[in-house]
Amino acid sequence: MGGKQSTKIEGDGEPTVPSISPPSHTYFHDFSTKIDVFLRIEDLQKLGDIFVVAYTRSLQDVRWTEVGRTESNCDRVASPNFLKSFSVDFRAEAVTHMRFEVYRARDLNAIDDLQLQKFVGMAEATLTSIVSA
Repeated sequence: MGGKQSTKIEGDGEPTVPSISPPSHTYFHDFSTKIDVFLRIEDLQKLGDIFVVAYTRSLQDVRWTEVGRTESNCDRVASPNFLKSFSVDFRAEAVTHMRFEVYRARDLNAIDDLQLQKFVGMAEATLTSIVSA
């Protein structure tokens, strides 16, 4: 065993070369980050118990997905700053649309039923434009 390496020779006299196989699993790196979106409404024309429902939708999605709802503006101020934020996945390489629907609560006991509330208006923006604002 004087330090010589032996090469295995198979049937036709050619040395075998070890084959390299791809791994049986693939790793995907998720480069997203969670961001918190805080909302403020300015200059409400009519005061009341205002709340906002937030939705997201990616380009390939047909439907909007509800992300959450703010608390109601029980202070009845014209420019409420909502304390509840929305945690959203942000990917710089993906286009995510956000939609914010504003309602005036007609029935605080049935706040989850949007059909019973007064729709005030809505706004849409991409998450990238929100982050860069």
